[in-house]
Amino acid sequence: MIAAIAVSVALVAGVAVAGVLVVRGNDSEPTANASPTPSPDPEETEEPEPEPENTLRPDDPRSGTRGDVEPVVAEDWLVQTNTKRSLAFDVPPDWSTNSEDMFVWIEDEREGVEDEEEPEPEETSGDGDEDEDGFDFDLPEPNILVGMSATAVHGENWCSERWTSRVIAGSKGSLGATGTADAATREARDWAYSAYDQYQEGTFEITDPEPFTTTEGLEGHTVTATISGGREDPEDACDWTEGKVVTFSYRDARADLATWILVTDTGHDEEIDDELIETIMSSLRRWDG
Repeated sequence: MIAAIAVSVALVAGVAVAGVLVVRGNDSEPTANASPTPSPDPEETEEPEPEPENTLRPDDPRSGTRGDVEPVVAEDWLVQTNTKRSLAFDVPPDWSTNSEDMFVWIEDEREGVEDEEEPEPEETSGDGDEDEDGFDFDLPEPNILVGMSATAVHGENWCSERWTSRVIAGSKGSLGATGTADAATREARDWAYSAYDQYQEGTFEITDPEPFTTTEGLEGHTVTATISGGREDPEDACDWTEGKVVTFSYRDARADLATWILVTDTGHDEEIDDELIETIMSSLRRWDG
């Protein structure tokens, strides 16, 4: 169970409450948003005027991505982009895409556990401008375990207690990894433990990194991590401790290591299957805006 740090927003079921940061342009201060979905105005519930398909402000975290990016899987699929990470990917039409500037994170909620000292990150090629943790933005809290931006989500509001989502997919830099195989392994491990089992008490399995080339020709490595049986929070009706993380690491346009990450709850009736995950991952492609 992940407690709130700045806002109360569910990421995936196991990531019950996490942070959302929206960076509005290169010269603006980052702002925290209480929910990725805007609340309707009660005064506008009667006979609303017809509105365009995308009525959200450009700086709204749920405003979606650029409409001029065509999907490659099917014409009704949506496209999520991350220009900074030179990446685009398709998701089914019942998913939701988000602004490239929406950054989500999970904080360390362990009690009575001292963090182990981590080795200094190794140098990677490229002239990226990430911070030392490989994140794309300055972090609003010091105890953040993992974070990524430009996310697409699926299975929202499955739990009525608060905003929830069954699946989230996005991308981030992977500073400190020695190559795409190492980056894919690190991210899969870190996201699985952070999202579903911070105390590392459950059953954890991870595959060896495998070379993978997407349908669009992007090359790198992929890793899958699964986890179950983690410590449950009896006070949280939306808590979930069984999940899967699939990663794909590659070199972006600046030759920096970057990773696409999909985090999904498992063990429920609407769990997405491996075929869909592979279809989405196969659509990963170079996108520089």
